[in-house]
Amino acid sequence: MKKLLSLLLAFLMLFTAVACSQGNPADDDTTDTADITDATNDNLPFKVLYSNDFTNITSVISPYHKKYQAFTPEMLEASIAEVEGYADVHLLQMGGGRVPLWQSDIYSMADHRDWWCEYFGVSPDHYIWTTGVNKYLLEGGDVLADFVDACHNHNQLAFVSLRLNDQHALDNAMIEKKGQTQGTEFISRFYVEHLEYRISQTKNDRNNRVLDWKHEEVRSTMLALIAEQCENYDIDGVELDFQRHPSFFDINATPSTERIEIMSNFIAEVRAILDRTTPEGEYRYLSVRVPAYLLLINHCGLDLTRFDELGVDLCVSSDHYFSSLDTEFPAIVERLGEVPAFFEMTHTTYTGNDVATKASPLSDVFNYRRTTPEQFRTLANVAYHQGAAGVSFFNMAYYREYGDISRGPFHEPPFAVMRECGDPAVVAAAAQDYLLAPGWACWSFDPIGRVGQQMPRPLRDGMTETFTINLYPQDKVESPVAILRLQVEAPLEGQTFTVTWNGEPLTPSNDIEEPFGVQYPSLLGNAQTLRAFALPLSAILDGENTITVTMQGKPKVSLIAINVSIP
Repeated sequence: MKKLLSLLLAFLMLFTAVACSQGNPADDDTTDTADITDATNDNLPFKVLYSNDFTNITSVISPYHKKYQAFTPEMLEASIAEVEGYADVHLLQMGGGRVPLWQSDIYSMADHRDWWCEYFGVSPDHYIWTTGVNKYLLEGGDVLADFVDACHNHNQLAFVSLRLNDQHALDNAMIEKKGQTQGTEFISRFYVEHLEYRISQTKNDRNNRVLDWKHEEVRSTMLALIAEQCENYDIDGVELDFQRHPSFFDINATPSTERIEIMSNFIAEVRAILDRTTPEGEYRYLSVRVPAYLLLINHCGLDLTRFDELGVDLCVSSDHYFSSLDTEFPAIVERLGEVPAFFEMTHTTYTGNDVATKASPLSDVFNYRRTTPEQFRTLANVAYHQGAAGVSFFNMAYYREYGDISRGPFHEPPFAVMRECGDPAVVAAAAQDYLLAPGWACWSFDPIGRVGQQMPRPLRDGMTETFTINLYPQDKVESPVAILRLQVEAPLEGQTFTVTWNGEPLTPSNDIEEPFGVQYPSLLGNAQTLRAFALPLSAILDGENTITVTMQGKPKVSLIAINVSIP
């Protein structure tokens, strides 16, 4: 019996979504609430998750936040209101997880402020304390209470998303100097006073400067913070985020069986906290966000086959920062069994080099290719064919200005596409745009780099490279021919390409233009880096297809993307 109030709210959300769907391809959809909820593996009353954070609310330039503007609770509510009708569940990432952004009796913001000032010598009137969420909490405000109220006022379920081992800014905890101002919402007193619990003592090791969860105190302190939120706030669910950061053990010192036992017990304890603190007649959901690769899932100590018995209600498969075709989502779905799997998508398909024209104090100075609405719908369609119960959206705010200005041009996020992606029938009928792209070098333990990724791929004279891609073309297509495009990193110098699709040679084409127009120009190819081929729809199989690419000529090039477009 799912939470009664959550069901009623979810039905209201779906009714609102239909009312708000004017002007998008879902306008003519007549799927009712029963059809939508019955489409999931466990009759979950939601299909679309939306993840929000305070970097978005307080740093991104938006209709509700100007540059350097101090935080107000109205900003938080506006960030929730703007996705009303598009999202069913709103997840708020509570900073780095160990510095409570709520009124805590365990470790209050006042406790944190006093310790920080003593340890780092920063006075309370420093910028971060006087303009940020910190100041609001110090003055008696309650971000978490505001979040829950705003979600319920705007027809969304309120989930707290907890970064269990976030590595952001932790290198600053190892700088022995006064005046440290970086990472106030990530560096906790517990972390600094227990540096011996870190997996590695090397500050620049992103993988291993986090805490080792073999230590009981690391787990018990996190459980106490979770219990406090569940006891004091009317949240609808909790997400355990194992993707921030997907490193919890020294895998050479803690074997897989021990890692799995530790984490299974932790998840079971969270489920018990949820059940113990939920008012009678209601229900709270437990979501787990995991890496999209089985190797990393194992390194985190997670056994997907046990999630059902542990009381997990849904599992979100995440490629960390990217919208990606190239993950192990089908294998994750299979291992989850009866636990619904949600497929995560983000604002970008891959990143480029730093683009700042001069030295920048900002960390985000790289360019990035934005995910288009066609690509969102295509990814959702693939995910549903592979067993997804719903979709999750992460970092959607970062179409807007954030970081160095050279990363532009910036745009308003395509929020409306989220609701479309929540309907399998809508995405199955939509135009499709498949993109195999490189992402970036994943911070994994795999010595060859990104787990399972096929891009980028070096191409040398006379050598043939093979790729696989999953396609599920729509039933009605105006043209009998799709377009396949290859994109290389640097301008070509006379090299030519031979391409086959499932063994059938493809005919070169001059049609290198963006098939759906240039919506977001960052990192798109041009006449010097693109080559196109006509792809007969009759050659496309539902499911896995095989592509071979052979290059003739020198010098070698780096293939960074394969794009298949079906208008």
